[in-house]
Amino acid sequence: MTGEENLMVDYERARDFFNLDECEKERDLLILQSAQESVENYLDRKLCIVEYICIQKIQDRRIILEELNPVELVRILDLTARQSLNADCQLDGRKLYFFDGRLENHEIIARYTAGFTKETLPQDLAECIMNVFMHKSECARKRIKGGLEIKDYKILNGLEMPEEARQILEAYRRKTL
Repeated sequence: MTGEENLMVDYERARDFFNLDECEKERDLLILQSAQESVENYLDRKLCIVEYICIQKIQDRRIILEELNPVELVRILDLTARQSLNADCQLDGRKLYFFDGRLENHEIIARYTAGFTKETLPQDLAECIMNVFMHKSECARKRIKGGLEIKDYKILNGLEMPEEARQILEAYRRKTL
C-alpha cells in the first residue's frame, strides 16, 4: 500500500503537471508522500483533518485554538463546573467566542477537528507540496544512478526544503504563533 488515499495532492495532478511516466507510479507515489510528509514536518502538523483537544481558561469570553483551520467543534467540557457545555459559542478562525459571561475564567476542554480536505487545501500549500515533490524527484533521479532502490526513498525526507516552499510554509507557521 502506497498511502495514495492519504495524499493531499492527487497523483493524477502531479502526473499531468510533471508528465510522469505511468510505469514509475510506485516510485513517484513514494516521493509525493515524502514531499507531503516534509511539508507536514516543517509545519509541525498534519494537513489532513485530525481531532485535537485543547485545555484553556476562558478569558475575554474566548479561547484561541492551537491548530490551523479548525473545522468543527466536537465537544466542550467545563472543568470548573464539571459538566458538558452546550453554551452558545461561535468559531471565528482559531478563536472560539462564548456568549455567556458567567463562563469567564472557567477552564474548559474543547475537542475539535482541524485540517484540510483535498478540496479545501489552500492552493499555495498544494503548490508547495508539488514544489517539494519536484525537488525530491530531481534528487531521486540523481541517486538512482548510484543504486537507490524504492525501499530507500525515506532518505529523501532528510533533504533540505526548497527556498520557495520554505517562504510559503513560514507564513503558515507564523499564523499559529
